[in-house]
Amino acid sequence: MHARSSVERRIRFSKDKADLQGGGKKYWIVWVNTAVTEEGPRYDGAAASEMIINRELRRGYKILADHVAKMEKALKGQVVLDALDDRSRQILREFLAAADPGQWERANPELKAQLPAD
Repeated sequence: MHARSSVERRIRFSKDKADLQGGGKKYWIVWVNTAVTEEGPRYDGAAASEMIINRELRRGYKILADHVAKMEKALKGQVVLDALDDRSRQILREFLAAADPGQWERANPELKAQLPAD
């Protein structure tokens, strides 16, 4: 779980957005937990953390402690997606529904409520 994604490789991270000199692209890391119920597996918990990367400077912004705390909440079945904008919520909803329609159907009601259709 300590590996870096291809987006994060060769990037030096800081807790200070000023290190990006006003540039960069925003990414969301979304932790999604699944649980097995009597009806079958379902999406149970989810939490989103912000990350900004400036490729030109090879610098990035993220708060690792926030990422760890959010991952822990997702693993406990909590849903913490309040930081996501509407477009990101729609993308996440479409992804989860397409990745496994059955798990989406059985998903935690709170997750579905935070990811409404349109």
